[in-house]
Amino acid sequence: KKLEKEMGREKEMSKLVNEEREKRVELYKEMDEKLKVVYEYINMYKSTSELGSTGEKMLQEICRMAFRDVENFEIKDVHTKATKGDYHLEFKDMTILIDSKLYTSAISSTEREKIKRDLLKQENIHFAWLVSMDTPVMKFDKGVFAFEWITNDKCVCYINSLRKSNPVEVVRALYYVCKMLNEYVI
Repeated sequence: KKLEKEMGREKEMSKLVNEEREKRVELYKEMDEKLKVVYEYINMYKSTSELGSTGEKMLQEICRMAFRDVENFEIKDVHTKATKGDYHLEFKDMTILIDSKLYTSAISSTEREKIKRDLLKQENIHFAWLVSMDTPVMKFDKGVFAFEWITNDKCVCYINSLRKSNPVEVVRALYYVCKMLNEYVI
C-alpha cells in the first residue's frame, strides 16, 4: 500500500510538472507575440536616436519578461547619465550594466571599448552586457553570447543578434551564468 501511495504521488507530481511546463510554453508564446508587435513598431522609425531609443525600449521589455519572477529584480533607466549605460538590472546580489545597440551593421571595437570604460568606472558593478539586437559584435560573434574579462572581477558579456534567437530565454540564461560567476568567481 505504501508503494502504491508513493507511486500515486509521483504520478500526480509528474502531472503537475507537465501542466506547469505547458503553462510556461503558452506564456512564452504570448511573450513572443508581444515582442513581435514591438519589433514591427520599430520599422516606423527612421532617425538614429529614435532607433536607439526603440532598441532600449525593446531590451527593457525583454528584461521585464525574463526576470518577472526573479526576487528583488528592478530595472533602472540610466541612459541619460554619462558612463552608466542604458539600464542597470538590479538583483538581490548583483547589478548588471546594460547597453543596447540596434544597428544595421556589426558592432565595432569603438562600442566595445566604450562599454569597458563604463564598466571600469562602476565600482560595485562587475558585469556589463553589450546587447546587439540585430547584428553580431565584431570578434565576439561565435555564439549567441561571449565573455571578455577586463579585470579579475569585471566581465563584459556580448550578446549577438538577440532578436534572431529566443530573446527572453537568452537574457535569462545569461543572467544565471553571471549569477553563478558572481557567487563562485568574484
